[in-house]
Amino acid sequence: MVKDECDIIELFIRINLRFIDRMFIINNRSSDGTVAIIKRLQEEGCPVTLWHEDNVDFQQGLTTTTAARKIVDEYDPDWIFPLDADEFLTENGRELRAELEDIPDQKCGIMQWRTFVPLSGDYAAFENPLWHNFRQRKVETLQLSKVVIPANLAKTSKLTPGNHHLTNSDNQRIPEFTLTTTLAHVPVRSSEQIVAKSIIGSLKQQITWNRLEKEGFHWDIMAQLARTSNYRLDDQQLREIAFAYSQEPDREVIRKFDESKRIGSENDRIQYHELAGIHILERLDNFIQELGEKLRQGQPHSLIAKSVAYETEQLQAALEIKEKELRFFRKTAVGKAVCYLTKKAYRRKYSGKQ
Repeated sequence: MVKDECDIIELFIRINLRFIDRMFIINNRSSDGTVAIIKRLQEEGCPVTLWHEDNVDFQQGLTTTTAARKIVDEYDPDWIFPLDADEFLTENGRELRAELEDIPDQKCGIMQWRTFVPLSGDYAAFENPLWHNFRQRKVETLQLSKVVIPANLAKTSKLTPGNHHLTNSDNQRIPEFTLTTTLAHVPVRSSEQIVAKSIIGSLKQQITWNRLEKEGFHWDIMAQLARTSNYRLDDQQLREIAFAYSQEPDREVIRKFDESKRIGSENDRIQYHELAGIHILERLDNFIQELGEKLRQGQPHSLIAKSVAYETEQLQAALEIKEKELRFFRKTAVGKAVCYLTKKAYRRKYSGKQ
């Protein structure tokens, strides 16, 4: 599921297609060159299916769960990898297919994140930016993972927000099998990219009606930094964000990276540079238009829903008060007498009847 990923979508497709048979990309109202790049790659013959999702409300778990079930019905795959556009499959000493065969029955696979840090914020200056400009964060102080879905579980399971875990129909986590294959994760690439993405991401999380506690907390932190930095982040700030990315604020940040780890190969070059430029104002304008559309379409329903919720809450409170009064009355002498006479009258009325 992608939105405005023009700077990385080409490399995402080219590199990951070395490991998988087909990609299904759900475009969520991109306003930049993302869709044009995908179509160019389709014309090249890349096995990519493009779908469109127009909902402004951020419901990634629901959207990807629905997509996984559709893919199983129509394409009969063996496994499904719910990836984000900044994630790259990386084999670590063992062939992926062979490793997948070892996943026990009724378990899902888990691939651990390996976050990469930018050496420079000038992402657009490189033809092959992932290879030359990024190094792996040496320590993941809070290890996050992404799930791999066996086809036999896809139709009865649900993806959690962020596609980190799989749950059954009772919302219990399905047992997991950790793979040696990891995901190279490149969330921070340039000032333009992270400023636009963090502000819009934070706003989207704020309008998500069923947002979980701490869900998307990193968007809020990065958005606040962008605002206090006058919407321009320097190289040091970008590296700091990458070192701390997805780590909770109270955890120690370890600012070390592994020089030996790279993503893809030196030949992984961006070919469609003219479509890969990021324009912050365009992205913000597009989001504001979407939000305005959402408000126009949803405001009457929202007001009705709030009204019904308020009336229900008031009724529930009134019932609880009456129930407490009734329980207190039953404990009094008069209450006990009333209960005794009521039961006696009930038995007299219905005695002898089936």
